[in-house]
Amino acid sequence: MESTVAVSIQDLPPEIIETIATYLGGDDLHSCFSVCRDWAKILNSNKIWRKYCVYPEKYFKTSGCTSGSSGNKDFEDVCFWKKSYDRQKLLWENWSKGRFTKKKTDVCPSKLSNLVYFVDNFFNYWLVHSHHSTGISVWKVDEIPSFHSKLEKIDQFRTLPIKNKLIALYSDYIRIFEFKPPENELLLQYRFKFSEDTIIPEDSEFINEYVCRQRFIIVDNFFIGYCANITDLRHTYLHIWDCDLGKKVAKQSIFQQSFVDYMLSSTGIDITKDFEDGNLMLYDSDSRRFLVNTMACVYNQCEISLYSLDEMKFVNVVARIESVSAWCIMKGDTICILYLSNCYQVCVYNTRGTFLAQMDFPGFYHPYEYHWFWMTSTKVILSFGDTIRVLDIIDSENVCGRSFTTNTNKFILGYVEPRFLLLYDRITINTFQLISFYVSIWDVESGLRLWDLGHLKSVDSCRFLFTASIYPSKVIVHFAGEEEVSMLDFEGA
Repeated sequence: MESTVAVSIQDLPPEIIETIATYLGGDDLHSCFSVCRDWAKILNSNKIWRKYCVYPEKYFKTSGCTSGSSGNKDFEDVCFWKKSYDRQKLLWENWSKGRFTKKKTDVCPSKLSNLVYFVDNFFNYWLVHSHHSTGISVWKVDEIPSFHSKLEKIDQFRTLPIKNKLIALYSDYIRIFEFKPPENELLLQYRFKFSEDTIIPEDSEFINEYVCRQRFIIVDNFFIGYCANITDLRHTYLHIWDCDLGKKVAKQSIFQQSFVDYMLSSTGIDITKDFEDGNLMLYDSDSRRFLVNTMACVYNQCEISLYSLDEMKFVNVVARIESVSAWCIMKGDTICILYLSNCYQVCVYNTRGTFLAQMDFPGFYHPYEYHWFWMTSTKVILSFGDTIRVLDIIDSENVCGRSFTTNTNKFILGYVEPRFLLLYDRITINTFQLISFYVSIWDVESGLRLWDLGHLKSVDSCRFLFTASIYPSKVIVHFAGEEEVSMLDFEGA
């Protein structure tokens, strides 16, 4: 009779335990890490933990959180993504329990739409306010309410962050400022006009010229802009400046022959001879690529194409849409296109032009403009009525849909990555006047209401700040009855 020997999971080879761990959820993996030293040593792997962290890597570079492993001297050198997961878990717990602190700035609530909130290349966190009456005010987030610096008063078209620099635009005139360590002093580096090929000397006088139908975007360290020639779109050029080098690196005709050929074959119309009602739009990306939408509005046709900065050329057509306009968002290799056909629709493609999914949006307004739509690297979120529809992006070839119902059929204020929706109920004095908005936090993953933020005075202020806040542990908000803006820090114990 053969004897049997009991084998426990502790006896399994390390590579088998590591393989099993890849099938666990984040909380279960976290528990396994704490079972014993041997398991902690096996599971102390960036490869394992990376997939559980939904924030970009740069948000955790300065994190010293080692929750779950601090106190164990043998494992003080916990892998980077395990520390990131611990920090992320702590953040979510504080959000769900409503633990936060307040900080104040002196930004006027009526001017909140001029705020820029970003992380620079040195992992400093900045809040920038630009306005023609006050110039540019800069705060370091950790030092609020103290000003970091103030720049001269000048009319601002837009203020954009790029790595360790700040770009201030006025018409086609661009100023590049740089944060210089160790004190992060903000200094003017150079000036240029995007349609010219050289930097403007410091002693030259700038004369503003009206530029029709401007469009600018920032991709990686490149500043990209164009000025449409409204009489001949074929002679509209894309100008690409490398902001690290301080020089123009490409000039590209933006009107593509592929669109001309498509229109000729599908409609029999040569649009190069008739393009009076046409337009172009550029769309930002989180990679070294961006999208260009060429619109023949009178013919109800749009072509969305992908431009590569590595190759400095258009690489392929992503989609052709029958619509007078289309709005695009790209995250990694996934692209969302919002357009109006018989109704508003959201289509998902990959960068190779493969159609992945579609959702109808039965509304009367542009869903992106009114913030009923969001896209992240892992999700597409769409709201109508009291239903939230979510497309989970598994990879660039696979998208899965789901939905849940809320207890309000009002607007959604914003989406805070990685998983929180902010919804509001309108509170009225009478049928003609809104007095405030009651905001609650919802978990996108479970579809559950987590906690209430309270009454907010201005929906316009909150809409911009919630959707624009990129710092993972802070949200800026204006509460009813307060003259100042509050910063909610969800990591403060």
